[in-house]
Amino acid sequence: DITSAGDAVVPTSSNSPGGEQAPNAIDNDPNTKYLNFDGANNTPSGLTISTGGGIVTGLGLTSANDAPDRDPATYIIWSSNDGENFTEIAQGDVPAFGARFERQTVSFDNDEVYVDYKIHFPTTAGGSTCCMQIAEIELLSNISDLADITSAGDAVVPTSSNSPGGEQAPNA
Repeated sequence: DITSAGDAVVPTSSNSPGGEQAPNAIDNDPNTKYLNFDGANNTPSGLTISTGGGIVTGLGLTSANDAPDRDPATYIIWSSNDGENFTEIAQGDVPAFGARFERQTVSFDNDEVYVDYKIHFPTTAGGSTCCMQIAEIELLSNISDLADITSAGDAVVPTSSNSPGGEQAPNA
């Protein structure tokens, strides 16, 4: 994830409740969320994130705490290096969230470094016309490296035996 809490974030509008602003989408805390009511005006909800730069080849999206009909169903992402001239790099469907606080990923082709990324969510899972919500947005680089190859039962060797009985290395 090339985003960091504290990166500049600009929402599509200020049409959000006080505690559910756009910077919550990149604060690395799934218990906070970004809620935007632009859907009521038939306007896509979204944000622009200014990063330190990187080649983004995917999105990590974490569903928020309530109202599954507000989950993003589609996305469009544009990129820029000057914050003004944006080029679309991808669009598509967001995999359906099966639960609250679930993380989904989408991948796409891109081999260019950009610093600014604009993301819109044109539609929501339930066709909500009131709003869109998302707990976390990650701008991913090298999404193919994100596959978890570990399984419960794999051999685990701790660096030491200095752990309490119920808090052993295999728990990780």
